[in-house]
Amino acid sequence: MESIAPELVKWLSTMVSAGIGAWLSVRYLPLKAKKDEWYWEKQRKAESFLLSAIGKINFLTNHTLLDHYADEYSMAGKCITDVEKEVITIIKKVHEQAGVMQPFISNRHFQILERFLVDSKNVMDVAKETWGLWDNTPGPEMASEEYDHSLRTLSSISNVSDIALTELQAIYRPSGKRVSLLNWGTKENV
Repeated sequence: MESIAPELVKWLSTMVSAGIGAWLSVRYLPLKAKKDEWYWEKQRKAESFLLSAIGKINFLTNHTLLDHYADEYSMAGKCITDVEKEVITIIKKVHEQAGVMQPFISNRHFQILERFLVDSKNVMDVAKETWGLWDNTPGPEMASEEYDHSLRTLSSISNVSDIALTELQAIYRPSGKRVSLLNWGTKENV
């Protein structure tokens, strides 16, 4: 009986270990891997949305302002009121998605997002307060005042998006070297 006890303990410990290993490989590990995969996918989508939204705002505002001030061809291809409407729509989407993105983005991304939300809200509040101050102005001058208001708003939003985009690029490019979004995935920027 004494020689059977150590063998029985070895056999039972082997069976228990095999059972625990089987349970881990069938139940626990696949669920954990799926949960991690889901989290990483949400994180990638949130960070991608943030980068693309701010990049699109930056592109539209910069090219529209270049067209107006530097007499360069605007790659935005839209009139100033259409650009302003599209930029406001994108900013609203970022504000709507901020709560959804918060649990999935890193602290650095969240700080950039939070600063962008506050700064863009301040710019839009100023634009809202100054909208319509030219209502007593006669015909052609009224259109000019409205156009100038749109330019000032886009210029302010451009500054906000420049700051946010530069900070986002610093996350992906720690060397501090500014990278153009036009060459984002090219070999020299990798």
